[in-house]
Amino acid sequence: MKKIQLLFFGLFLLTSKAFALEECRGSDTSKWNNCIGETANSNGETSKGPYIKGKKHGLFRDSIWVYREHISSDGYIKKGHYVNGIKQGIWSYCYTRQVSYTYFRIGKYNEKGERDGPWGEFNTYEQDFMNGSNGKYSGFSDSGCYVETALYHLNKEDPCSNKKSPLGGSNLFTNIDVYKNGDLIDSGGVCNHPILDTRGEYKNTSMFKEWIELLENYEN
Repeated sequence: MKKIQLLFFGLFLLTSKAFALEECRGSDTSKWNNCIGETANSNGETSKGPYIKGKKHGLFRDSIWVYREHISSDGYIKKGHYVNGIKQGIWSYCYTRQVSYTYFRIGKYNEKGERDGPWGEFNTYEQDFMNGSNGKYSGFSDSGCYVETALYHLNKEDPCSNKKSPLGGSNLFTNIDVYKNGDLIDSGGVCNHPILDTRGEYKNTSMFKEWIELLENYEN
């Protein structure tokens, strides 16, 4: 039995190495193929993920963090998939900051790379600030800044309440905006927000159900 277990473990290591992508080489991204590449723009944003025939293709993580000595440092994380260089499917955006608001948005892009359908947003407020430190980061980024983050901080049965999610996280959901071919066409208002007017309601609404279906289909 132990020999069989060792054999399977050895095969797992071999296949893992065989399918693992190497880092891209050179500075000409048009020549990157079947490799993991990382780029940085003039603003300091880094972008990392797989390239196929010179195009972004697969799960990418784009991020920036601006450190400041005496005022709040901030930045963001964007995470999602590219198909032949075009954003498609679920994408998320985490705004991270030492103090004050932090928020998290998640929704999908269509085949043309345009926001399409419902995009949900979560908000929280952090007040602790230590002068000279690199600060507290948003819990949204700490938990992955993706589908798992949304489900952890969402009470699906009562989204505008203070009830915790089934996974134990604080319910930080606040609103949904609906897009069509990149244009904002609808919004359900704001609820459960630390500062803004909170008269919005999403329980049993069609836009909320469509958004939940998007998240759950990805998870499954």
